[in-house]
Amino acid sequence: MLKIVLTQSRKEDWRHALLSVGYYAAGALMPVWLSVPILFLFSQPMGFPTFIDSGQFAIYSAAAFSPILYPLTRQNPGAEKTLYQLVIHICIVLAAGIFVGLTVIDSLDLGHIPINLPFLRVSSIILFVLALGAMFFIELHENAYNEIDVTEERLNRRERLDEEFDRGLQSTEE
Repeated sequence: MLKIVLTQSRKEDWRHALLSVGYYAAGALMPVWLSVPILFLFSQPMGFPTFIDSGQFAIYSAAAFSPILYPLTRQNPGAEKTLYQLVIHICIVLAAGIFVGLTVIDSLDLGHIPINLPFLRVSSIILFVLALGAMFFIELHENAYNEIDVTEERLNRRERLDEEFDRGLQSTEE
């Protein structure tokens, strides 16, 4: 996969992958950036860490990793893809585990359980950045891998079929 990205990707592929990830990140972080003006309007203090501490970034990460699995399983399997799939599954479980753990603690009013907030914040941000990076890489791979001109390929296939048909007619006439 890495070889395809490095040898077959074009500048346009990189641009499309970056736009795709940008659109995803803007949509995924909408609760964060929409809450800023609302909280400002009501003079409520709320910092960026509040979203991380509640597990929202973890669930955004799990949601970002999940659609990456389909392109990995769609093409020919290989050891490299199996490794990528394993890493992505582990990241999904970690991200979902963080969210579930924080949700359970909050839902059951278990506030007395100590949470390592600096570790939670760093790990949540790292998972989210990894998810965006993986999404960018897979999108770039898909763009570079699917560069076949379908129209030209169909015309070539049609010409080959016509030639085979003509040869078949010639052999039956003889």
